[in-house]
Amino acid sequence: MQTQPITIKDLQALGDAHMKIDQLTSEYFAGRCLLDALQFLRNDPKWPARSGHLVNAHAIRLCWGCLKDLGEDYSKRIELYVKETFERLRLGRNRAVPFYGDDFWDWAYILEAMVSVSDTFPDDRSKKNLADEVNEFYRSVNERLDCGLSLNKSGVEEWFGPATPTAAHRLLRTAKDYVEDKSGFEACLSNLKSKALEPINNGEYLERAVRPEYHQWHLGQVVAEFGEDAKVQREALNNIKDIDSLNDIRDKAYALARVVQGALAVGDKHNSDAALAKLYECENLSRPLGSGIVGDHPKASLNTLEAIWQSLRPADLKKIARMVDMLIAAHKRTNRIGILVALKRERDACIAQFEADGAKQTEIGDVVEINHKDYEVVILTGKAIIEAAVVTANLINEHDVTRVMMVGIAGSLGQPLGRKSKGQRKSKGRRKFKPQPIFKGPLIGDIVIATSTAEYGLRQKVREETTNVPVPFNKSTWTTLPTDLTLFGRAHEAALKLKEDGALDQSKVYEGQIVTGNGIKDLPKEKRRILNERPGGLAVAEEGFPAALLSQQYGIPYLEIRGISDLAQGDKQEQDPDQEKRDQVLAATNAAKVAVALTKSLSKSWQ
Repeated sequence: MQTQPITIKDLQALGDAHMKIDQLTSEYFAGRCLLDALQFLRNDPKWPARSGHLVNAHAIRLCWGCLKDLGEDYSKRIELYVKETFERLRLGRNRAVPFYGDDFWDWAYILEAMVSVSDTFPDDRSKKNLADEVNEFYRSVNERLDCGLSLNKSGVEEWFGPATPTAAHRLLRTAKDYVEDKSGFEACLSNLKSKALEPINNGEYLERAVRPEYHQWHLGQVVAEFGEDAKVQREALNNIKDIDSLNDIRDKAYALARVVQGALAVGDKHNSDAALAKLYECENLSRPLGSGIVGDHPKASLNTLEAIWQSLRPADLKKIARMVDMLIAAHKRTNRIGILVALKRERDACIAQFEADGAKQTEIGDVVEINHKDYEVVILTGKAIIEAAVVTANLINEHDVTRVMMVGIAGSLGQPLGRKSKGQRKSKGRRKFKPQPIFKGPLIGDIVIATSTAEYGLRQKVREETTNVPVPFNKSTWTTLPTDLTLFGRAHEAALKLKEDGALDQSKVYEGQIVTGNGIKDLPKEKRRILNERPGGLAVAEEGFPAALLSQQYGIPYLEIRGISDLAQGDKQEQDPDQEKRDQVLAATNAAKVAVALTKSLSKSWQ
């Protein structure tokens, strides 16, 4: 599904009219940069690409740290993205020095990102691996101190200058606890500081040329790390007029952000205000969030965010938290869940479970709107094949849902497998055992989460015998439609959590194919026919396949969740009506519990 862009204007329309988030002040500027970072983290694939490797590291470090400053509930929303990105960084490890990135500066910042998110690690082994990485870096630093950590690459491949030993100093100071042999640690830090404080003279640093566009970029980081000890660099940092001569707006933004970083670190308000004023001019306020302040790459926003964040006050953080709330509201609006049910009993079960989660429901005609502080849901009812197709199209076209779930009850495609001795009765003074049937497969109250949806008997042709044929649709024919992988994965995790919490009692959760048939299937003979064509099918119902078909046409992720209300082998005909109702309520309620848990899981991320 294509990601829908969100702009600053979109957020302003959702928020407080008196809160102008496009104001040119440091707190709102930092807030916009944070929203850029969050959208980048959410939208972009986390491949271990060359420059992408470094930007991904910046993104998880800054997003994780900033959201934790705003409150734990915010940081929890991105934990999955942080873990995924961390793993991608690890998999992108180089075979030789530098093991991450292109030079020591990249390597230091990528490791710093890994250290900063280490509280998300699930086990001690991950922390041990990270300690090994830090110690490898420390050893390599000691080996190359004399040359200022240069790798003797070209200026394009290596942004060599005093920011390189500065970044190494910053990392090792932060990750000191990971270093195993600390006997020479303080001496190493002292040597790195000494190298970092070497000035850039006539465009050269340690007898190597420094690219002009990176002079202020280097100096800002040196001043930010070493403060008043970097007097020469602080004085040189004031020459921001040199940045005006740079042709590329990105280079200007990168350099200005580092000037702001250094000036704010030493309380040089005059210089920080001047650099910020120029940096505001680089910002594209019409950009889609995630593309960065210059509108084509998030790096400038990440640099600016790092520069400004530490200078913000608690009142500023409250304003930024409200901006993040606006982003959450925008995602609620652009990521609405559509739920299709076939029966009033299924609809009522869904409503009850959403209300138990604190949501409010509004019913207008046949439309049920569910509104929660974290999500929006629309529930429509459509019985059997034609209505299911029409209602699915309505959910997508009229109610703007971006995901569709089919939630309801179904018959089990499990099979009786002989008999076992269970239960007993008396006969003429002797105990005798009454054989009971063994049933293999989902039982009443169990849940089936679809891995795929298959059709059976929706389209038939008759020659000498009746034959099931594929459904023609969208210039092709179909017999099986796969479930959306992300929805399935989240549903799997949600169901496991429900089981762990005891919310499903003794009911089991199955994962497999759900078959859509034309009409109710309640005869053993019909069940055998279905399984002959669809071996491995777990449940049978009436509406899933057309809903999946329409979702596929519109490119909308789809998932079917069913609770088992009967065994589909004649038990419906023999059942007491009151017991049938109880079984259906149990089945519908359990399916609804999984649907609500899945919705909550989706809402707690930036998806």
